[in-house]
Amino acid sequence: MKPVASIGYWAFNKGRILKAKYEHVFHSPEAVINATIQKAVGSSVVNKVQIKKGESNQVFAVELANGQEVIVRTSRRNKSRFYTERWAIEQCAKAGIPVPHILFVETIEHEGKPLNILIESKIQGTPLDELAMGKLSDKELAELLRKTGAVLSKIHSITTSGFGDLDEGGNGKYELIGEMFSEKGLFRDHLIKTARAVHLDPGIVLQALSLLHEYSIRYPTLSPCLIHNDFTPRHVLVAGDNVSGILDFELAQGGDPVREFARWKYFFEDRFASRYLMEGYENRAVFGEDFEERINIWKLYTGLIHLDSFSYKRTALIPEWVERCKARLTEAVGYFR
Repeated sequence: MKPVASIGYWAFNKGRILKAKYEHVFHSPEAVINATIQKAVGSSVVNKVQIKKGESNQVFAVELANGQEVIVRTSRRNKSRFYTERWAIEQCAKAGIPVPHILFVETIEHEGKPLNILIESKIQGTPLDELAMGKLSDKELAELLRKTGAVLSKIHSITTSGFGDLDEGGNGKYELIGEMFSEKGLFRDHLIKTARAVHLDPGIVLQALSLLHEYSIRYPTLSPCLIHNDFTPRHVLVAGDNVSGILDFELAQGGDPVREFARWKYFFEDRFASRYLMEGYENRAVFGEDFEERINIWKLYTGLIHLDSFSYKRTALIPEWVERCKARLTEAVGYFR
């Protein structure tokens, strides 16, 4: 059996895995950030509040002397991500999708390493996941999910040139979507070792890899479209009764819209039923006869990404996440039996 190698942006070789595993939380240099804001917007910082902190990304809400509010994001990751995001957001804006306005993107050298800085306008609204915590009735949540599905359909109406990771011009890495399943980098033995460590039957991993290899050859031919690739309730902003913004296109790819639904089902189905997304989604052709089959293929793909992350991403080792990964992988494999 030929193992499927890499699974998307989590595809690290062994050296990168160790590097990511032990990478310390970085701190964005305040003087550099303030100077960049002044250069980009022409106004000084009055107040800056950090709203997200991680191993390679930080996010700040910033108030400026001219009364403007902006969001500043910094990253140590691949510098192309913010440039890809700028392209994706510009296309979304043309399609009438509520997205931030990108004011500035720059990569500088700091302490011998690249530091990527993105400055964007601030959109008013509350993330859907926060709003749903006791503040919405089931009926209100269902209606907001339908409206979210309508926005998602618009995102998927945007075409890309190729599949997989996009460059700053919207050009994907692959001509055929099946090539994503056979990218080199993720090893069978490594996944089996990780599965054993979290008490998952290694046979599930072997079957998942075998199925993905099979589908790398016979995946249906389709035209690539823009997928958000991190479409979550926390990236959907709500103001009043409407979706006011979609955030964070940093991981945008060219792909199959079914993948977006599979990822939503994988992570959020228990609280945010995907059937309401589907009811609001305008392109009904996506839900063809092979929809469930493709959903489960992408669940396998997502599950292996998630499983791989347990070996080096400390925040992934949350018992709930581990159990979800094991259950979703097992369910998806079971679909094909």
